[in-house]
Amino acid sequence: MFEFTGWKFEEGGNTQVEQQENATGDTIIPSVARPPTGSHDFQKDQVPLELGVLRSFEFVSHLRRTSVIVRQFGENGASVFVKGAPECMKEICHADTLPPDFEDLLSHYTHRGYRVIACAAKYEPNLSWRKIQKISREQAESGLSFLGFIIFENKLKDTTTPVITELREAGIRTVMCTGDNILTAISVARECGLIDRNSPCFVPHLDSTHHLDPSSSLTWESVDDPTAKLDEKTLMPVWNPATHDVSIPLNKLNADSYSLAVSGDIFRWLIDYGSEDLIKRVLVKGQVFARMSPDEKHELVEKLQSLDYCCGFCGDGANDCGALKAADVG
Repeated sequence: MFEFTGWKFEEGGNTQVEQQENATGDTIIPSVARPPTGSHDFQKDQVPLELGVLRSFEFVSHLRRTSVIVRQFGENGASVFVKGAPECMKEICHADTLPPDFEDLLSHYTHRGYRVIACAAKYEPNLSWRKIQKISREQAESGLSFLGFIIFENKLKDTTTPVITELREAGIRTVMCTGDNILTAISVARECGLIDRNSPCFVPHLDSTHHLDPSSSLTWESVDDPTAKLDEKTLMPVWNPATHDVSIPLNKLNADSYSLAVSGDIFRWLIDYGSEDLIKRVLVKGQVFARMSPDEKHELVEKLQSLDYCCGFCGDGANDCGALKAADVG
């Protein structure tokens, strides 16, 4: 993503205050970002555009974002730039900076399998180096202005679909477990044949915005047709006669004609407050588990193993380490 901009990045010294107790702003060598040569016209008396990275907050899975505090050399103020999951940006941005079609745009791109990252920023006119080192993450990542979305295309590897097909023909169940947006994950799962692109996929929603509420209940809706729902206890389709062929026997529809996709926050609620029967149904029928944290990936493997599944797990990132270790084959 950074390389695409054409900017250059020079790694500097450690800017974390806890490791530089006696350092001052004059002794720290920050990392520096510079635009491509010739991309900006400067007057002779102007300072070239160089942004020093004075503080960074690493990605945290439960926050789903990362941020930096940077300063243009020669200025007294500093800018905070944040990137992360679009869902978390609405909580930390001024409402009047969010476009009215925010949700529509997000749905448009994620439904088509694109990965979407949201960006936001703010400028603090008087923020000294010492204040930067003492500012809390909550303070830095608040009161932001929404900047826009960065859209990435998820290209499948040439071998992905044939491997999924081979596993299915061998009678081996395949499940996607990812940190991506749930709609993006469903789109990719359909593209590679992990779930049938022509059959409905149901996603649960809590009736409360507070995911720690044990009294909440789940509503299961099709991502393609909100009128198509599942019974909240049996997870069997409750078809709308106006849009579905009622001449088809219900047990035929229930067999293999739909799939489930669950996000990490719903998975957490199910494990903490869901009935054993409901958890088992979700584990057996679930095909896509999205926005899963490293701990939730690990726990998903263990829960499947508790149902006597022999689990293999494929992953290529640090977030997959726990699940890889817990799996029978990793």
